[in-house]
Amino acid sequence: MIEVKPGPVTVYNEYVAQTQAPDTIEIRAQVTGLLERQAFADGARVKGAIFSTLSTASVRSTGGAGESGLAQAEANLVNASRTWRAMRA
Repeated sequence: MIEVKPGPVTVYNEYVAQTQAPDTIEIRAQVTGLLERQAFADGARVKGAIFSTLSTASVRSTGGAGESGLAQAEANLVNASRTWRAMRA
């Protein structure tokens, strides 16, 4: 026979979740390049303008790709204009 007695019982609740601080932000570069130096520690408060330094060689090569893309677009515009004029004549 089992005797039942009233008494305090501790109830445990376990949850599986991920948390994120409300003041967390993600810092992303606006250009593609190789990161030479990160000027802040992960999780630290930052003040100032410099967060990281990118390799100048990789940034220059990215700029060159943009210029060549612009030249290609301008050539396409000239070709399309000539084709359009030829069709209207």
